[in-house]
Amino acid sequence: MKKRVLYLIMCVFAFTAVSAQINSVAIVGAGIEADGWPGQANNPGPEDKYQMTSTDGENWKIDNLTLVGGGVKFRANNAWGGAGFEWAGPFPTGTGTSTGDISAVAGTYNITLNTTTGVYNFEGGPAIAVVKLVGTATAAEGTTMVTGDGSVYKVTSTFTAGTLQFDIDGALFGGTTYPTGNADADTNFIPVPAGTYTVTFDLVTGDYSFAFPVISITGAGVGGWGVDTDLTTVDGVTYTINGLVIAASGDPASSAVKFRQDHAWTVSWGGSAWPTGTADGSDIPAVDGTYNVTFNIVTGAYDFGTLSTKGFSSANFKVYPNPTQNVWNFTSTNDRIESVKIVDVLGKNVMTVSPKSNNVSVDGSSLTKGIYFAKIATAKATETIKLMKN
Repeated sequence: MKKRVLYLIMCVFAFTAVSAQINSVAIVGAGIEADGWPGQANNPGPEDKYQMTSTDGENWKIDNLTLVGGGVKFRANNAWGGAGFEWAGPFPTGTGTSTGDISAVAGTYNITLNTTTGVYNFEGGPAIAVVKLVGTATAAEGTTMVTGDGSVYKVTSTFTAGTLQFDIDGALFGGTTYPTGNADADTNFIPVPAGTYTVTFDLVTGDYSFAFPVISITGAGVGGWGVDTDLTTVDGVTYTINGLVIAASGDPASSAVKFRQDHAWTVSWGGSAWPTGTADGSDIPAVDGTYNVTFNIVTGAYDFGTLSTKGFSSANFKVYPNPTQNVWNFTSTNDRIESVKIVDVLGKNVMTVSPKSNNVSVDGSSLTKGIYFAKIATAKATETIKLMKN
C-alpha cells in the first residue's frame, strides 16, 4: 500500500515538472508591429507569431527581426505564465522580470534569451546613446533613461530637492530652468524640487520637461482592461479620484482593477486585498459600488474605503445594527429591496438573499468576525454599504 502511495506521489511530481516545462518562447508586442500583442490583429494566436528557436531548451534566439520601436516582451508556451515564463526589462540587454515591457528602439536585431538566468540581449540596430540623469537630486550612480526611437528619452523617478544634469555617453549638459528648458552647457544645473516626475529629454534639440506621471485605473470593473480613468495629483505622489463607479456581476474576476502609469503596462500596480492594501502585482478584487480612491505611487498603498451613498438617501434607507454580532436589518422607505449580496474583502460572495420587500433581515451569525460589504439592489439603484461583524 505504501509503495502504491509513493508511486502516485512520484507521478504527481513528474506531471507537475512536465507541465512547468518551457516548450516554446516568442517575442511579442507593439514594438514589432502595430497590434502585435497576443490576441490582437497581427498576433491572433493561438501560437505567437514571432517564435524563437533553441537547440537545448535553455538558450533561445531569433535573427534579423525588424522592430518598429515600442514595447515588447518575451513569453513562454504562447501564454502569460508570470515569473519564470515572462521576461522584460531595460533595452538592449538585461535580466528579465515578469513585470513591465522592454522599450525597444526601431531597428533590425539578433535577439537572444536564456530562460534559466533570464538574461536577454538585442544585438544590432542603430547606435543608441546612454542617457542618465545625474546630480544631487538623484542617486550617486544616476538614473538611466529609456528610449523607443533613439531620440526621445524618458524616465519616471522620485527625486530629492537638488540639481540635475543629463549625462550623454559621459558628456554633461544642463539647463537653468524648471520644469521645462533646454540643456545646452555643462556649466548649467537644473533646479529640481523634491517629488516624483516623468522626465522627457529630446537628444536632438536638447529640450527637456519634468511632469507628474499620469496614473490611471483600468480593468474589468471600470470599462475593460486598457480603458483608462485618470486620477489627479498635486504632488506627483498621492493620486485621487472621487465618485469612481465599479460595476460587475459579482464575480471578483469580472470587477478586478489595477493602477497603471502613462496608459501603458510598463509600470502598473495591483493588490490582493480589498478595499485597502499595498501593491503586490495581483489584480485588485474590487467590489462594485461608488468609491473615493486614493493611491500612493511611492509606497503602493491604495484605499477604496470611502464609499459614496449615491442612489440611497440616508433619510429613506437604513441598515442596523452595524456593527452586529448576528443579524443586519435593511430598511427602505421608498423602493423595495430586490436583492442583498454579502461579499468579503476579497470580493467573494458569501451570502445572497432576494426579499423583494422594503424590509429584510440578513443572518450573519455563521460569518467570521471582520469587514464585509452589502451590495443592495432596488429597481432604481444599486449601492454598496460597508458592514462590520463583531
